[in-house]
Amino acid sequence: MKLNTVTVLALCQAVTAVKPVVDLGYSKFQGTLLDNGITQWLGMPFAAPPVGDLRWRAPRDPAKKTGVVDASKHAPSCVGTGETVNANKSEDCLYAAVYAPSHATKCKPLPVYVWILGGGFNQNSGPNPNGTGLITAADMDLVVVTFNYRVGAYGFMTNGDTSTSSATGSQLMDTNVGLLDQRKLLKWVQANIAKFGGDPRRVVIGGASAGGASVTYQLTAYDGQDEGLFRGAAAESQSFGPVRTAEKSRYQFVNLAQKLGCWESPTAEQEDGTDKSKDAEVVACMRSAPAETVQTAASKNIPYPELTNATSTSSAFTLAPLYMFSPMIDGKIIKDLTYNRFAEGKYVHVPSIFGDDTNEGTVFAPRTASTRQASHDFLRANFPAVTESMLTVLDDLFPNKNESTCPNAGCWWRQAADVYGDTRYTCPGLFLAETLANPATPSATAAGGRAKPPVYLYRYNALDPAQEAEGLGVPHTVEANAIFGPDNVSSAPKSYFPGGINAGVVPVIQAYWTSFIRTLDPSALKAEGSAEWKAWEGEIETGKRLLFKTGGSTVLEGVDSGDGVENQVAKCRYLESIAVQIEQ
Repeated sequence: MKLNTVTVLALCQAVTAVKPVVDLGYSKFQGTLLDNGITQWLGMPFAAPPVGDLRWRAPRDPAKKTGVVDASKHAPSCVGTGETVNANKSEDCLYAAVYAPSHATKCKPLPVYVWILGGGFNQNSGPNPNGTGLITAADMDLVVVTFNYRVGAYGFMTNGDTSTSSATGSQLMDTNVGLLDQRKLLKWVQANIAKFGGDPRRVVIGGASAGGASVTYQLTAYDGQDEGLFRGAAAESQSFGPVRTAEKSRYQFVNLAQKLGCWESPTAEQEDGTDKSKDAEVVACMRSAPAETVQTAASKNIPYPELTNATSTSSAFTLAPLYMFSPMIDGKIIKDLTYNRFAEGKYVHVPSIFGDDTNEGTVFAPRTASTRQASHDFLRANFPAVTESMLTVLDDLFPNKNESTCPNAGCWWRQAADVYGDTRYTCPGLFLAETLANPATPSATAAGGRAKPPVYLYRYNALDPAQEAEGLGVPHTVEANAIFGPDNVSSAPKSYFPGGINAGVVPVIQAYWTSFIRTLDPSALKAEGSAEWKAWEGEIETGKRLLFKTGGSTVLEGVDSGDGVENQVAKCRYLESIAVQIEQ
């Protein structure tokens, strides 16, 4: 019997897609119907626990469970570098949460926003953000997914072997498993989100800091192979840290094995870590260590070996990077440096948002830095391939405005912060806008010269009085508090709450973000009175980005014409010229 359109619509309206109990095949999950018209499902496994033999392995499918599983509480997030295993932090951590309007139907599936946590790939920073604020801001026309992924020693450890030539015929350890966890979650969304009222064809991925970096890694994964996992991307404070080869990252494996008592050094080759003949036994020993023991052994980062082995009196060679464990070139999910992948067009070409905060580096640079050498040391500790000649040029581009106050402690803090912030965050964002909008950038599916999907760039410059008084300016990822809403994240600045000076920025930025998630155009459903956010056009010398001001007003600005920005184009042109040399 054929059903006419009216009958089908009537049936759709009569059957609510989102019910508290959702059957995903491998398990049934009991969610919670909230008073605000949203249903949430928390702590749902999207992969098997990555413990025991699955430590340092690509994620596997979750086990089947009978009965109905309670999904009313968050599961532990992934334990990271320097953290303690407890009820809230665990190696068993591959869980997701879904927030959806309770009235959603299968006949009209909703757009989906997948949020990727930050934390420098060494922690799950700000775990369990509440997605209800975004759904409310989107007029109940949105589904939000959040999740954990492995970080630190569990997510980005390697013995340096990316071949399949070991005695067992396969690698002893999979590489970049934290990124593979993200990929697993995106495939889980494709398979299951319709059961929550979401549309798998309308997924937008987003994240801040390492979450923003993860967006770029998923765009360039497998040389930009498009598996239909998302149709748009929004990254805040996208991070371009050094991307080293798996072989150059082996020192981390050797260091941890030694601290766990799994490494014997009877020969010179085994002493320096180059001998891999006993890696199978070493890896087996490391997998047998309890997570608590691993956490103790991996509690501190160590300097890059090429710095500690150099002949110099500079203290930089005793400084460890802020984030030791990070994504690496493995010839698989990551095949080359991030700058190269985008310049060569080897990424998924979809509409995108990128952007930064005015003072990206202030929360990272050492506040006690009191000399030029301290500034140099900090940058070299985090970008070990930077050279003395590069540092000389950077000194000229980033003069120290506080030098007259030296040698007081901290007189070089803001200079070091500016160099680091532009190197790792701001200038990569400008590079992405220029490159992704350039018709000459190659495409895997079309020759260069064709119009590219729109890319939207922003600068966030909403000052919080407390952060300004602390000397932070407008710091790294602060806009995420406004995007989710201050009630839905931990430790939001007071000025973002009702009555605060930045309360007005919350509905403005939420409208842009939810408009992009719903329509792929941030201005289609923007807040009344806010500026039209136009797609980026041209080079960084002429392009326009959206500026968020204190209080929530917005305006388009040129890169070098904005308040609080000096000589940005020249700085970024130089940093782009050395990006490949410093392994970005």
